[in-house]
Amino acid sequence: MYWCGLSFERSAEPEMMEAYQLYRRITFDFPDSKWAKYARGRLADPAFARIIEIEKQERERLIEALKESRK
Repeated sequence: MYWCGLSFERSAEPEMMEAYQLYRRITFDFPDSKWAKYARGRLADPAFARIIEIEKQERERLIEALKESRK
C-alpha cells in the first residue's frame, strides 16, 4: 500500500488525494508497522498540507451541521 501511495504521489496532482488516503489508511490499519512510520513521514510533507486543511474544514462543517441538527 505504501508503494502504491508513493506511485500516486509521484504521478500527478489529481492523484495526491489517492496517495493521501492510502497513507492515512496505513497509519490507521497498521499503526505499529514500519510502513506506518514511513506513511506518517510522507504525510508530514508540505505537499499534503492543502489536503489536510481541506479535510479539517470539512470535519468542522460536519460537526457544526450535527450541532445544528440537534437543536
